[in-house]
Amino acid sequence: MLKVHKNIDISKYGKLTLYLKVGSRKYKTKNAKILERNQIEEFLKKAPDVEYLQVKVALILGVAGACRCNELTFLDISDVQDKDSYLYVLIPDTKTNISRSFTVMEEAFSVNAVEMCRKYISLRPKAAGRRFFLRYVDGKCTTQHVGINTISKTFSKVAQKVLPGME
Repeated sequence: MLKVHKNIDISKYGKLTLYLKVGSRKYKTKNAKILERNQIEEFLKKAPDVEYLQVKVALILGVAGACRCNELTFLDISDVQDKDSYLYVLIPDTKTNISRSFTVMEEAFSVNAVEMCRKYISLRPKAAGRRFFLRYVDGKCTTQHVGINTISKTFSKVAQKVLPGME
């Protein structure tokens, strides 16, 4: 990395290389815990909508479309189309600059995912902006947009609810 940016060859510094090797021996990586399908299903069934509806919808769209936090954050309300028995979601701005789409089916989860998304959409105020995700407090949506940090904490909230020992 130094060679690329600063044109410095680190292999000439033997003591530094030795120091980095010795220091890295004690380093242990943290393994991330993985949410399994049954845990996601449990959260979608048991978590109260008054408190967790926005988290549930973000979870449904994130899992169904394998979406990045940035894609969910800037998802537009016009990108989610209700087609009666399913939702058609278009992701126009991706990291790879290739738009993609996916569907959310009623039977995708043990709960009716489409109805849950419809419920969230119906709670949106009329004067809200174009972004799909708005701040959700006490069963009501406000006009404030949800940022990338809130979206990224979605899975942490799910993990705190279903995984034992998560903080």
